[in-house]
Amino acid sequence: MQRPAQGSRRAQDGFILISVLGVMALLAALVGALSLTVRPAVERARAGGDDLALQALVRAGVEIAGYQLYGLKLPGGRIDGQGVRLDAGLLTLSVTDESGKVDLNGADPALLAGVYGAAGLSALSPAVFAARVADWRDDDDERSAGGAEAADYAAAGLAHRPQNEAFRSVDDLQWLLGLQPAQVAALSPLVTVHNPDGKLNAMSATRGALLALPGLAPGVADRVIAARARPGEAAADDVSRLLQAQQAFVKTEPGPSYRVRIEARLRNARTKTVEAVLTPSQSADALYYVVGWTE
Repeated sequence: MQRPAQGSRRAQDGFILISVLGVMALLAALVGALSLTVRPAVERARAGGDDLALQALVRAGVEIAGYQLYGLKLPGGRIDGQGVRLDAGLLTLSVTDESGKVDLNGADPALLAGVYGAAGLSALSPAVFAARVADWRDDDDERSAGGAEAADYAAAGLAHRPQNEAFRSVDDLQWLLGLQPAQVAALSPLVTVHNPDGKLNAMSATRGALLALPGLAPGVADRVIAARARPGEAAADDVSRLLQAQQAFVKTEPGPSYRVRIEARLRNARTKTVEAVLTPSQSADALYYVVGWTE
């Protein structure tokens, strides 16, 4: 048999090489296309797993804070700033006693007027603000002095009317006649709907909230804050003496509701922050209820 010419065999080898390279290029293209399809799916799955892990961490943070507050009955200050390391990541807890704020539903009108002035607001008079809050939360349509009922809202061209029921959240202030968003923002750190007896806890109130107390001089507020740093029951006794003239508006007992800020951080540094408001349960089946949730 005649052997093929050397040039012909080289040409055939070149064709085979080109064919193999072509197949490899096609496979590479297919693998690349598959990677482009699979990678987002993997990333979505990983992100979904992180979301679930963060949600579980946040829930664990709520349980840990709730147990310490209502099971162990620890003061909020003992938990504030606490770090908890779990297998999935790290929790940081911040606790604020809601009784250190002026309650929109339970507070005396004099305290409501005081908190409007303490927020540095002047678009309304403090007395008018207090009267309009009172008219919103009471169950009748009788206008109090300086207040506003349904006819006043209609005269102002507003479609909504006073609810004649308790404020459900601080955000409800946005519907109050004459109150603008900037005023609501200024009031929000000082007021709550989770301090039902209406008295201000002088042991946890901020300086701004203390200044809502009728007739309280700024210097006395500073002295109250200094007295709170003393150990044991002496602190509460000293605070009570300093606020003798305001005793109708204050208390020194904490709770019952707390705002807990939970920051969850996974090992890969992804984070999630949630604020939950906890209040004690009246049932034997649970220590507490979650009555507010903000993400």
